Parts: sequence; C-alpha cells; structure tokens
Amino acid sequence: MRDFFAMLFVGVAALCAFCVVAFGLNYFGLISLGFFAPKYEQVRRTTFEQSQAYVEGQRRDIQNLRMDWLDATGDRKAAIRSVALQRIAGLPEAAMSPEVIQFRAELTGPNQ
Repeated sequence: MRDFFAMLFVGVAALCAFCVVAFGLNYFGLISLGFFAPKYEQVRRTTFEQSQAYVEGQRRDIQNLRMDWLDATGDRKAAIRSVALQRIAGLPEAAMSPEVIQFRAELTGPNQ
C-alpha cells in the first residue's frame, strides 16, 4: 500500500512538472514572438511594397487622383492635392512613371 502512494505521488509530481515545463515553453514562445514578430512583419511589408502589383496599384491610384484633381475646383482641389502628394511621396522614385513625375511637378509648381 505504501508503494502505491509513493507511485501515485511520483506520478502527480511528474504531471505537475510536465505542466510547469509546458507553461514555461509556451511563455518563452510568447516572449520570442513578441521580439521577432515586428521584424517578420517589417520584412513582409517591405516585400509587399516592392512588388509589382503594389507599385502598379499606386500608379493607378495616383492617375485617378490626377483625373479628379483636373475636374475639381476650390477646396476639393486642395484636398486632392494634399492626398496626391502624400501618395506620391510613398512611391519610390525609381517606380514613378513619367505621368506621375509630371503630375508631381504640376502639384508642386509655382502656381500651386
């Protein structure tokens, strides 16, 4: 009978030790994720921003803003100008089409 309780005690202690180790490893995983996740996200975002689909989408969006800007007057034109300049600033110089460069020149020209 004494051996039974000793074995039961060892089994419960082993189960508790296993739970503590599992909790500790999980906690270490959360700390590790908190450290590495921003780095993974930055690489993912940089890769996305360099993709052709993103660049083409930005160019198309800027072209749409140009069309709206040409049709707008007054405060609406100023608002579109502000948004367009922000979008153009986010586009790498090497990815700018001649139309985008011309539009940027129109927005930053002496008449604006």
